[in-house]
Amino acid sequence: MSYNIEQKKADIFIARTNHKAILAKLKEALPKIDDVFRFNPRFHTVRRENLVEELTYWFFETRLDADYNIVGLKLAATFMPGGIDDMFKILAPYVHSGGEVLLSGEDGAQFRWIFSDGKVKKYVAKVKLVAQDFEEVEA
Repeated sequence: MSYNIEQKKADIFIARTNHKAILAKLKEALPKIDDVFRFNPRFHTVRRENLVEELTYWFFETRLDADYNIVGLKLAATFMPGGIDDMFKILAPYVHSGGEVLLSGEDGAQFRWIFSDGKVKKYVAKVKLVAQDFEEVEA
């Protein structure tokens, strides 16, 4: 059984001039992350020549402006990608302040990453159910 996730928002800006530096850091980090990437040979054998291709392997598609700056991300999966926190930490110094990614779980839980001053903070809002929230329905 898997846990489905849906993207609600992913507004970020990364200048094209920073793409090579980020690409090198993501490639360096990939083998160190103890998750799905480490055990899937496809992530270690395919050459990724630019940041857009690299982010695809982290399960994100990019939206580019006319100057090839990244102006948005789109989650290309229906699950929470392993290593997502590590990826956002690597991106953080290059994401303009005010950037935000918001994902929503199938149970209503919210996962939010906010980028500010070269850092990223993660916020999780969990759903709590209490007995009085339930009503009897016909089976």
